[in-house]
Amino acid sequence: MAISVQPSVEETNKLVADSMAMVTQISNQLSAAVSDGTKPLPDDYWTLRAKQTLLTVQITGWLTDGIQFDLDSAGQAVDTINESTQALENALQMTNKIAMDVQIVSSFVDLAVAVSTGQPQGIISAGETFISLVGKSTA
Repeated sequence: MAISVQPSVEETNKLVADSMAMVTQISNQLSAAVSDGTKPLPDDYWTLRAKQTLLTVQITGWLTDGIQFDLDSAGQAVDTINESTQALENALQMTNKIAMDVQIVSSFVDLAVAVSTGQPQGIISAGETFISLVGKSTA
């Protein structure tokens, strides 16, 4: 399901679910990396945990406040969100490793923050960066 310029509750919930898939994968991958307690923490462990927390905060905001876009370029911003969501779904089906890539996680968090602001140009820029990084990672 794609979201529209004025997302319905159902569309918002779908975006939340897709974004929570990233939160879950980050958690699973970080837990697996330290599961036996004998390995040192991965270098980016705390950075990824912080990004996971920031993403969760953005998602919570979407649930409590909804998602609204400034109408200028909103159509293109929504298209970028939909493309980014599809890229995320495809990438997570191919590999869980993207949840341990700080650049990809950071770019997805940047997209979530941009969605929360509702500013189309920020959404487009962040989404294009995310799509590019995922494309390079899964190529």
